Amino acid sequence: MNLKLPNNFFEFISKLQLGQRLFLAGGIIFLLGYALYSLIISAQALNLKSVRRQLAAEESLIEAKKSKAKRLLMLEDRYNQLQGQADKNNQRFFSDEETIDFLKQLDSLVENETGSRLVLIQPLPKQMISESLLVKPKRFYQRQDVQIAVSGQFGGILELLRRLYAWEKLLGLKEISIEVEEEIPLRLKADFLLSMFFLEEQAEGAVNNEIK
Repeated sequence: MNLKLPNNFFEFISKLQLGQRLFLAGGIIFLLGYALYSLIISAQALNLKSVRRQLAAEESLIEAKKSKAKRLLMLEDRYNQLQGQADKNNQRFFSDEETIDFLKQLDSLVENETGSRLVLIQPLPKQMISESLLVKPKRFYQRQDVQIAVSGQFGGILELLRRLYAWEKLLGLKEISIEVEEEIPLRLKADFLLSMFFLEEQAEGAVNNEIK
């Protein structure tokens, strides 16, 4: 259908039939709706997508930080456990004072607790052993060897050795020899090296000259 558009739009509209007017109105409404969607709704939709992408990125970053924080907490807990174990192990080392007190009390331990007699107690020079795995780097521990000789019955000597093996501080026993001192009644003599261990920081004085 050919329509000649007049100069006046309203005159053009007035000449249209009802069906043509409704069709034209529907077209105008569609164009306005499309323009509205393009200018407003579409822009908002794009902005919403951008916000969602940013939110997803932030959530991913938060999860990564949570995972890192969890690992750090686990490492800190493990470090505290190892440090506690190291501190507990370090407490087993002798200090200078504890070394001297122990050697001074050894005679009483031998006689009163095991019924034996202390024959010889001879401290030997201290020795630097190696870097300790129980303490911080670049700290070393030392060993103090003491030559010990005791005389007594078999059961008393065994009890003494048992007590020394079970001592709360670090003690080592080596070069143990036992020989018969008297046959009737049977009396034995035991010789051995007793080793005490202590940290370098706690070992600046020599115990050899301090034991009376």
